[in-house]
Amino acid sequence: MKVDSKSDSQKISSLFLDEEEVLICLYPFQKQVFADHFNWEANLKITYPLLSTISWKEISKEIGFNSMNRLAKGILELQEPFKTELKEFSELKKVDFPDYAADRIPPTILIPLIEYFQDNGMVEIRIMKMDRFPNSETRLVSFENKNQFEIYNEIKDAKALMAENDIKILIPDFDCPYAILSGSKETCADIVKICGIEFLKTNNRTQIDWWNQGEE
Repeated sequence: MKVDSKSDSQKISSLFLDEEEVLICLYPFQKQVFADHFNWEANLKITYPLLSTISWKEISKEIGFNSMNRLAKGILELQEPFKTELKEFSELKKVDFPDYAADRIPPTILIPLIEYFQDNGMVEIRIMKMDRFPNSETRLVSFENKNQFEIYNEIKDAKALMAENDIKILIPDFDCPYAILSGSKETCADIVKICGIEFLKTNNRTQIDWWNQGEE
């Protein structure tokens, strides 16, 4: 697997081996359950159980887009009327957009992944360097004697991760409201089901900016 890409129109399949399953893990919307000034990420052990996510499919249906592509264009503020309609809807419903600009896999995806790896007997995870991020590095993080929140704090800034079962998860080299999950078909299917991750399947034509490829 390569961990760098050169443009938003690059095909996702070019980053991975042909036999790998490649899934787009959508960053969920979140209901506003905390005051704007409150830093809920500072103590996830307490705040994490209070988080309430909303799927893209639910938002898309309720707002009337009925399209993942249109919703992505609204999130990324790329096109009207989707940009304005989604902003107005989110303010009315008190919903926060997926934070794609933070260059972080959100805790609502990363913590369930950590729990999955621990439940399957894994004892470490590898952080991998990505060219886009000069300060990124390659190193191992041990799970020993740590809970999921302690592990999360050690890997929350990682841009690419590889687990002991060869599952990879990474942030594309372009501002996107999703992470890419890859590995064996069976394991990827198991992960998204157990971790409750909303996802899109890719094929050999899917681009990093899939929302510009026409309606699904």
